[in-house]
Amino acid sequence: MLCEVINAKYVYVLDVSWLMYRGYYSLGHLSVEGKPTGHIFSVLRIVNSIHSQVPEAAIVLCLDLKSNYRKEIDGVDYKEGRSKLAYNIHQDSEKIVNMATLLDRVYAAKAEGYEADDVMYSIAKKAERERSDSCITIFSGDDDLLQSLSDRIYILRELNKKNIKGMNERDILDDENYKKKYLGILASKIPLFKAIVGDKSDNIKGIERVPKDVLKRVIEYSDTPNSILYLDFPDLLSAKRNRLKSLKENIDIIRRNYGLVKINEINVDVYKGNNIEESLNLLLTLKLGSFRNYVKEVNPDLFDCNESSIKVMDVGGT
Repeated sequence: MLCEVINAKYVYVLDVSWLMYRGYYSLGHLSVEGKPTGHIFSVLRIVNSIHSQVPEAAIVLCLDLKSNYRKEIDGVDYKEGRSKLAYNIHQDSEKIVNMATLLDRVYAAKAEGYEADDVMYSIAKKAERERSDSCITIFSGDDDLLQSLSDRIYILRELNKKNIKGMNERDILDDENYKKKYLGILASKIPLFKAIVGDKSDNIKGIERVPKDVLKRVIEYSDTPNSILYLDFPDLLSAKRNRLKSLKENIDIIRRNYGLVKINEINVDVYKGNNIEESLNLLLTLKLGSFRNYVKEVNPDLFDCNESSIKVMDVGGT
C-alpha cells in the first residue's frame, strides 16, 4: 500500500496523536455514555474535509508507538514531566484508523519502535522522490518536522478552505513567528539549532548563554555538529569567541542532542483497517453521523453489503 501512497500526486500525512490532543481539548464537551469522543470526531472531521476538498489525494494517518529508538539515547526520557490526560485517548487510535480507512485513498501507517514524526518524515521523503510533480502536506504541530520541508513538502497547522496546503521551505522563511523562534535559518538546519539550544518540549538540555548572533553564524556555516569544531570567526569580540570555544568543548552534548532531533528515513508499515462491519457499527455507536453520512455518500457499497449487521456497540474505554 505504500506504493499507492507515494505514487499519488497529492499526499497528506496526518499526526494522529496531535490531532487527538487538539480535539480532546477543543471538543471536550462531546461524549457518549460518559466517554469522551471529541478527539475521535476531530480527526475524522479533518479526514472528511481533506478527502472532499482534494479527492485525488492519498491521506495517511500516522500513529505513535510507545518506544522510540531515535530518542532513546543515554537514557534520556524525553516525555518525562508531560501531563497525563484523565482519559487515555491513545486507546482509540486504531478505532479512528478503522473508521477513517473506510474511505478510498485513506490509509494508516506506523513503524515498530518509532513515533509518528519518523513515519511522517519517511513517507513525505519517499513520496517526494517518487514523483517530480508531487505535493506533500504534513499536518502536525511538531516543530521537529520542519526539517522535512522543501519546495514540494509543506507543513500545515490549521486547515481551512483558504489554506489546504500549508507552508513550504520558502514560505516558512517569511513567517514572522518562525524568524523570531529560529532566527531565520534554513528549516533543514533546525536539528542543529535544537542540538545547540536544546528543546524544552522534549526535555533536551542545550548549551547555555550562546549569543544569538554567534548561534546564527555557527548554524549558517555548519551542516553537522562536527563542522563546529573547524569554525573560527576572528572578528568576534573576546567574550563571544569564548562562547564559540564553549560550543566546541561541549561537542559531545551537541552530538547527542543532534541524534535525538535529527529524523532519518525508516521503513514504515502502511495498511487499512480490516473490520468493516465493526467500523460501521462504531460510527453508529459513537454518534458520528456526519462522517457516517459522508462514507455512505462516497462508498455506498459498504452499506449495501453490511447494512443488516450494523448495530450499536458497547462504547468501552477508560
